[in-house]
Amino acid sequence: MKIQGISKEGLRRIAASKRAQIEEEVGGSGIEMDLHLLVENETEYWQNIPEGIKAIYAAYLFDASKGVNVAEITPSAELWYIDTEPVFEDWVYDEPNEERREELFDYVIEGNADQEQVTYMHMSNVMKIAHPYHKQTVADEEEWEEAIEENLDYLRGNMDWTQYIKG
Repeated sequence: MKIQGISKEGLRRIAASKRAQIEEEVGGSGIEMDLHLLVENETEYWQNIPEGIKAIYAAYLFDASKGVNVAEITPSAELWYIDTEPVFEDWVYDEPNEERREELFDYVIEGNADQEQVTYMHMSNVMKIAHPYHKQTVADEEEWEEAIEENLDYLRGNMDWTQYIKG
């Protein structure tokens, strides 16, 4: 079989050559990402929580293979903010309380207006409570950043991370 004048064997050699070139450029086969989710009860950091909210959880994405040293010797996880989710008292979920539920959601949205997009926490502490999410390989640091953004977009729009909420 030939594609634009190149035989199947020729295509194999080109692909093998390109793989070898990438491995040489990045000093190996790339950067192995080990993505995890951290879902943490952050209720204690909120003030004046209205009646009806039992707890407030926030979710973060981080690469467990990449510790960051932030003014300490101990590596920290670079936690990328995904979203915040309130847990309501049982009575709030009843149908006649739909308007109240919307008010409580608005409270959480307004309270997150100044949420830091990246925060840091000791890796050893995070790994005790984190949930494995996804592994992938990228060629370089630029692709690593793109992969973080793509995973955040997916998690923010498509994945129900609330399954990890305890309580």
